[in-house]
This record gives sequence, structure tokens and C-alpha cells, in this order.
Amino acid sequence: TEEIVALGPDLVLMPDYTSADIVDGVRAMGIPVVVVKTPERVSDVHTMVRQVATALDEAATGERLCRRYDDEVAAVTARRDTIPPSERRSVFFTSSMTGYGGTGSLFDDMTGYTGLIHAAHAAGIPPKTEFTEERLILMNPDVIFVPTYSNRYQRQVEMIYADPALASVGAVRERR
Repeated sequence: TEEIVALGPDLVLMPDYTSADIVDGVRAMGIPVVVVKTPERVSDVHTMVRQVATALDEAATGERLCRRYDDEVAAVTARRDTIPPSERRSVFFTSSMTGYGGTGSLFDDMTGYTGLIHAAHAAGIPPKTEFTEERLILMNPDVIFVPTYSNRYQRQVEMIYADPALASVGAVRERR
């Protein structure tokens, strides 16, 4: 809270998974806070964009962004339809946030638009499930996405490659 207040913002946008203590603390300092709902489906992105645009008094810009987003989703979907099922790759998104890239997530929904196969979904893993080595072996994705929140991502990639338990996973074996 102190770090946010020290920046002297006119408005703070926070994702809905932010601790209520932080939201309340910033508001208690007289700074307006808009808690933005995290999208779980591709179609939810419109709601988030409109919420932020309204908070910034930029509703027209928000609508323009939504139309552009729809155009890009349509282009991705058209590209997906040209990929033969035999060439579609299974993917997994690793995150320190439980369930962030799991079934029922935005990532899960996005894979359907792209023609990728969401490895957790295909393996029948329930939403909000922690991903252990055993589950990663079960999913056996062709590609593992690692978020780059900071420079620590490279260490996470190295740990995945170095883990002997994961040597049989296609993405690890092929270094993808």
C-alpha cells in the first residue's frame, strides 16, 4: 500500500485478486481505486476494457479497442481453421498463481481460438488445480509457456529442463 501511495496516483487500477487490505488501504488514503475483473473467457475482455475505459473517461476509446480486439480474434480464428488437426500442438502455461493457466481460465479459452490444445483441459484436470510434476507428466505438453514477470523466468525454465522427473515430457525433451 505504501509503495502505491508513494507514487501519488490519481487513480489505481487493481485486479480482482488483489488483497482487500491493499484495496482498502489505498482507498483510505483518498485515492480512487477501480477493481478490475480478471477475464476468464475471451469474451470477458470486452467487460474489462470497458470498465477501464469508463474509469478513465475514455468510453469511446474503449469501444474502438473492443472492435479492434474482435477483428484480431476473427483473424486468429480464421488462421486456426487452416491448421490441420494433426498439426495442432498441446500447450501448458505455468504460473505461480494456482489455476491461472488451468482449465476454466482465459488461457484455456484462448487455446480454442488459436487451434492449440490446452494440455490441462485435454487431460481432464479440474479448474484451480495446482500443477505438480506428476500432472505435467500426465499432460505431456508439446510446448510449455513460462511467464516473464521478471528476469527470474530463465531460472524457472532451467529448473524445468534440469528436473529428471520431467525428462519424458515432450516440451522438455524438445526444449520447447
